Amino acid sequence: MLLVGNTPVQTSPYIKYLGLTLDENWTFGTHFQSVVPKAVKAAISLGHLMPNIGGPVWKARKLYATAVRSIILYGAPVWADELQHNRLALAEIRRFERRLAVRVARLYRTTATDAACILAGLPPLHLEAVSLARRYNFKKRIENQHRVLTNEISVQLRKEENQRILADWKKELYKLTNISSGHRVIMALRDLLPEWQAELEEHGALDYRTAQIITGHGVFGDFLHRIGKEGSASAGVRCIKGWC
Repeated sequence: MLLVGNTPVQTSPYIKYLGLTLDENWTFGTHFQSVVPKAVKAAISLGHLMPNIGGPVWKARKLYATAVRSIILYGAPVWADELQHNRLALAEIRRFERRLAVRVARLYRTTATDAACILAGLPPLHLEAVSLARRYNFKKRIENQHRVLTNEISVQLRKEENQRILADWKKELYKLTNISSGHRVIMALRDLLPEWQAELEEHGALDYRTAQIITGHGVFGDFLHRIGKEGSASAGVRCIKGWC
């Protein structure tokens, strides 16, 4: 509390400006702490509209997911670099990503985050944030050079950035040191991310039962063995050759 003349003025350890929160150290830690729970709440509400069996098709699910992800991505060009070094915020965002991805791709809730995001066609948010920052900086350079940002340039920029996101995602998947969880999906699709995205756009996501085959959940032997309901991974329905 400060006194300005005879008027008390309430102080705060952070400030809000244009929808972003800056703390006393001029960082966005407080912003991440406040915005992620909002996105999680929206994702939970949205989950009721996307049951694993039935419900909207993949394109509609992805549209819903994109709307929810935009809650976190708001103002990304400003804080994208800082997020890369904030482990706590990254961990919270990763949990949010899995919650959303399992609904989009009709997966078991215990599906690994990386596997769920791949099958849902949802690149990691921290890569999306960096991409938005690059796009913003590119547009500012165009403006500073007094050039016109035509529709053709915007379309080409979006295409190139989408390709770069997938390339960066592939690099991250190859850097994983422990991929025992979700390994069959990661190993099978990390070299085929553009092709998988195109497949989703053309044919949509897997149905609930097919997703169990791919991830090894449900009645499949390795999952039943892992949770202690079968004595060996060969019990129950066996996995498709090449995915086990």
